[in-house]
Amino acid sequence: MPSSIRTITRVIAKPDCGAVVKSLLQSLVFPSREEPGCLGYELWQGLHGSEFVTIGDWQDEVALVAHLRSAHIYEFSTEVVEYLAHPPDVQWYGQVEA
Repeated sequence: MPSSIRTITRVIAKPDCGAVVKSLLQSLVFPSREEPGCLGYELWQGLHGSEFVTIGDWQDEVALVAHLRSAHIYEFSTEVVEYLAHPPDVQWYGQVEA
């Protein structure tokens, strides 16, 4: 297992729900960055407004699992579900050394 982990989560809002989803995702950025083991957390928006990507960098799997179990992630998950076109696509990656 790699020493650090990057997560890329793709979220697609239902039509006319992009602003709500964006606001809910924005509420994750600061608390996620403040978590122990978080090396970085960014939010990106697709150019057409309804697609979002979060990119998280975590010290290790322990830090990532703690993030996924955090209160702000739980709140987000329960609030955002009605505004999404389908469930978020969450991928975990470890860096490959060249």
